[in-house]
Amino acid sequence: MHAVGELDGRVALVIGGTAGIGLGVARRLADDGATVVITGRRADLGASIADESAGRITFVRMDVQELDEVRDGIEQTLHAHRRLDVLVNNAGDLVTKSVLDTTPDELDRVYRGGLRYVFFAIQWAAAHMVERGEGGSIVNICSIGATRGFADRAAYCAIKGAELQLTRAAALDLAPSQVRVNAVSPGAMDTDMLREALFGDDPDVDERMAERGKQLVPLGRMGVPGDVADAVSFLASDRARWITGTNLVVDGGVLSA
Repeated sequence: MHAVGELDGRVALVIGGTAGIGLGVARRLADDGATVVITGRRADLGASIADESAGRITFVRMDVQELDEVRDGIEQTLHAHRRLDVLVNNAGDLVTKSVLDTTPDELDRVYRGGLRYVFFAIQWAAAHMVERGEGGSIVNICSIGATRGFADRAAYCAIKGAELQLTRAAALDLAPSQVRVNAVSPGAMDTDMLREALFGDDPDVDERMAERGKQLVPLGRMGVPGDVADAVSFLASDRARWITGTNLVVDGGVLSA
């Protein structure tokens, strides 16, 4: 359970927050009292989410493939709110190809969209947190693919493995300033991205996703964004004040099977 109001007065930036896990995380942090900024490529979608939030969530357009836009999004957040307490790096890219078929351009796209921007978002956000001297929490949405290989996910698994190691190293670099860096690794999540990757425009996608959850997940269902949002809310809060450099696996038991 989460404690309503425990993030009162804090500002959270959720990069990749307009759909799926990111949107679930943004809404949970707002429910917990944070002022939340979300980013994404679709300005119309982001504006719609902000309008529906009754002022709890604002939107900044960002394409994480472009580092200038990542830096600008962080700077816009700081300009608007004068502080940044929580950074959630959720944006990512998925190529469903084996190592034999992945092209250099595809690998570069996954790297730019899932590791390079994370590195510099941590750097730029943490610089502010260190200077302010009040600590902070950075949460990287990783994947069980960081520790377990999956067929036709070579680029994704490689990048997520690197992101997990970045989390651990950054946690040590920033620990003297009380800036905590952790990862949350979801398992099989029922998101639009995974639905499209697995089943395309199959009209029976709901049934197929439910069946897949029963077959693959020990707890009997696919994950939903709220499952991950609970974990991120915990790591962002003072309840996790002595936790840094860890990887919280949220997968319904898949890695233990």
